[in-house]
Amino acid sequence: MPLSAQLIKQMKDGSLTTLRLQRQHLDERDYAMLSSYVKTSQTLAELDLSYSGGAFELMADGIKQNRSIVKLGLAQTVQDHNMPTLIDILKENQGITQLNLDNCYFGLSGLWKLAAFVKTRPDITHIDMNGVNVDDRTGKPRMESLERAVKESPNILHFEPGTPELQKHCEANQKTAKDLVEKVAANPDALSAAEVEEVKKRLSSFLHVAENDVKLPKEQVARLLINLEDVAGQNGIAFPMPGRYTEITAGMPKIFRPSATKVDCTKDLTQTQLYAAAEAGQVDEMMASLNKHGRKLTAADCLLKPEGKKETLVELIARQSKLESVMTVFNWTGDPRGLKAAAAAVPAREWQRQLKDKPVDQLIFQANAATFKQPRR
Repeated sequence: MPLSAQLIKQMKDGSLTTLRLQRQHLDERDYAMLSSYVKTSQTLAELDLSYSGGAFELMADGIKQNRSIVKLGLAQTVQDHNMPTLIDILKENQGITQLNLDNCYFGLSGLWKLAAFVKTRPDITHIDMNGVNVDDRTGKPRMESLERAVKESPNILHFEPGTPELQKHCEANQKTAKDLVEKVAANPDALSAAEVEEVKKRLSSFLHVAENDVKLPKEQVARLLINLEDVAGQNGIAFPMPGRYTEITAGMPKIFRPSATKVDCTKDLTQTQLYAAAEAGQVDEMMASLNKHGRKLTAADCLLKPEGKKETLVELIARQSKLESVMTVFNWTGDPRGLKAAAAAVPAREWQRQLKDKPVDQLIFQANAATFKQPRR
């Protein structure tokens, strides 16, 4: 059975968020096309290959490289012999946090492998294993090893078939995640380092609750993540941006906190004073001072990073969404190499975000996919 025209259209226009292939009889060429699509998709959130034989093995490479899938359905598909393939997929693609393994058939070795893996992935939020038949020569399912692993997870929100004890554990995780979402949304600046670490530990359940229970739009969740990244940085904590949010957060302005120490921009500024002015949020005054004294902002100025600072001057300017003030025809005429060096210090997506909607008076260069425009007169 070939892929439907509607499905192919959705794959091409990027509107496909759920792909269900249960019981579809596709050939290897179809699965190769689907695997290629899954590999690069940034919109696909759910992939269901239940009751599809070895489909997930044929698509394993594509699933491993995908960074948008959250839910993977494999009902009546996984057995002992292909459990290692599933574990390899989940090791590579840590964005997958929901698993449906209903009606699968494991021996004890398959179940133990799954339990050992779940211990290493405490970010799994959902596991469905209803109707699972575990062959231990008694004919009775034995889930103790997996249940023990699940009880230690700070993110598990749903496990079936569950016990009353597991249900309480899931409900407690749900409440903690919701409390954290509400706290971050209310006042991220009030978060302590310990609370930021708690969000990091519970990031997958935090995201699930924000998206599905609190029902925040994706842009609002992205803003919460940017705020968390900022607060984490202030506390010296590395914050991992979830793979499926890297694209949207990259296109949003970062937090800028100007220093309280202002610079007297009526004077001819030294390099150190240029950096201090940018730190104080005085980019426009800084450029006006340079123009007044017949100077330009050079590549050496843009790439300045004083000792103890994390950003170059141009990165600091970019974080304030002030690239248009700096990247002008007047400032860079006669210095294409300097312009290219300064442009390379900031990701292309940031140039695109800040300059794409500005009126075009005159195009001068394109470096790193950035278009520099003359300011309005």
